[in-house]
Amino acid sequence: MTVDPLGLMSEVDRATERLLRNVADLPELEAPSRLPGWSRGALLARIIDNAEAYAAVLTAVAQGREPPRVTDLPATPARPATALPTGPRTDQHADLLARLRASAAHFAEAVATMPLTAWRVDVVCRRALRRPAAALLWERLRVVELHHVDLDVGYSPADWSDGFSHRLLHDLVTECGKRDAPPLVLSPLGAGHPLMIGKLMIGTAADGVPTVRGPVRHLAGWLSGRGDGDGLTVVPEGPLPSPPISM
Repeated sequence: MTVDPLGLMSEVDRATERLLRNVADLPELEAPSRLPGWSRGALLARIIDNAEAYAAVLTAVAQGREPPRVTDLPATPARPATALPTGPRTDQHADLLARLRASAAHFAEAVATMPLTAWRVDVVCRRALRRPAAALLWERLRVVELHHVDLDVGYSPADWSDGFSHRLLHDLVTECGKRDAPPLVLSPLGAGHPLMIGKLMIGTAADGVPTVRGPVRHLAGWLSGRGDGDGLTVVPEGPLPSPPISM
């Protein structure tokens, strides 16, 4: 899917501002997030690390240097690359919030200094995929929007835009296709065509494959593991399958 770096950066900026507003009074950094094994503080540190990692890649590309591999900059719940602040709770929160703003500004600065032709330079992205540098804008937007939901601060897939939800859904369907997921048809309401996950066995009738229907935000939320399937229906009637991938 084609990426317009400047147009997509405005979406990244808006998503980042929504995140900053919602975590301005975030209680208990040590409290668990919705992402198994991750505290809210560790997840915020992960978002910071992601911005800094992508900024480092774009800066190297803009300067004509060999960019670092994004996969060379890992973080884990127990040991994020960005150390969590210590001290009184108010100081911890202020410090983490300041670093979140600074990392977002650093990423935006790296984007602004990219020559137009540099966006076509290949870099190693998530899952060790080699893609044009322009893809990092979409990858950053994914990180901010998905982890915003994971923080469990009242933000949900219902708050995603239609454009983001459609693109995320197509991304997830593509990823499912690389993992030998069982056959499944997704039918977003209002979309021009359904999306097929998995491959039919030779001689298998397509009408025997479950179809999951519903609003695109609900489908994207469910398939990404960020929704419980509320608002979705299954044809033929039956229980909602488990999402074929987890993120």
